[in-house]
Amino acid sequence: MSAAEQDCALVVAPGLFCAWHDGRVRVGSVTDPFAEFVATPGVVLLLSLFSEPRLPTDAYQRLSEMGVPAAREAVDRLVAMKLLVPAERTAQPDAAVSAYDVVRQLGTTHDIDAAAPEFAAMFAAIRPFTLTSKPMAFALYQAVNYVVANHICGAIVECGVASGGSMMLAAATLRAHGDCDRDIFGFDTFDWSWEGASERDGFVGTPDRLDGLADTPGAEQRPCGVGIDQVAANLAGTGYRAERIRLVRGMVQDTLPVTPTGDIAVLRLDTDFYESTLCELETLYPRLARGGVLILDDYGKFKGATEAADDYFARCQIRPLLHRVETQGRIATKP
Repeated sequence: MSAAEQDCALVVAPGLFCAWHDGRVRVGSVTDPFAEFVATPGVVLLLSLFSEPRLPTDAYQRLSEMGVPAAREAVDRLVAMKLLVPAERTAQPDAAVSAYDVVRQLGTTHDIDAAAPEFAAMFAAIRPFTLTSKPMAFALYQAVNYVVANHICGAIVECGVASGGSMMLAAATLRAHGDCDRDIFGFDTFDWSWEGASERDGFVGTPDRLDGLADTPGAEQRPCGVGIDQVAANLAGTGYRAERIRLVRGMVQDTLPVTPTGDIAVLRLDTDFYESTLCELETLYPRLARGGVLILDDYGKFKGATEAADDYFARCQIRPLLHRVETQGRIATKP
């Protein structure tokens, strides 16, 4: 019986790495770094599915629905190369992972777990509701702690809410401090729709089509949000004061100019594209309190969000220091 036919959960092996080079993805293992190979978009997508324990049969079904062929042969090869190994934990068939984000999902964060076990518990609770990586979530957690400790007044504002995981983390962190009087705003379409991509949009540091990765069947269909009622229910589970939570539905270009937020303490932007990110910065950054925290989730990953931030701050008299968080993302305090 081949590895692909065995009825046991598989997971990516410890030490597996994915590296970008010349617009291609190379996959290998630290145990045999010279055995790396150029991965096709389908292999990257397959590995992303196994970043959490998963039954091979579930992976085949998911890939078949996306039109990706030869999954069984690929699993057999990856098992033979010891890049997929039997999982010690139960399979997670509903784990949501983006193919492009497999590098982040396979990264190590032992330092975060050791330094902030209370955050690790919070992240575990919100993990089913977010595609945000642990380092980026930790940056938000630290930002909320920072504004509370330094008495920086203002709301927590997020553009690009998805299922509400980051808002849940912010609310839980505020609640842990007994600070439940801040407004929390979430701006999103709440219907899986977004603006059309322009010539400014795409991945940073790669050809626009990323050697076909952007065209992987199903890549444009990955779940990126849920309905507004479900997000409200997710946030209610944190115990934060419901009257302090405001979810605003619609394109940010339409809703931000007509929605008063007051002063902002933490501003988190995660809408990927140039036009929306530029609108968010033009409208909301002036409201960010001095010493407040700006988080740009897509900076360094998506060209649109990156160029929008660069274009906006090029016009500012004082540009903040944008500190790199991980493979993507920047964080700054407003001067």
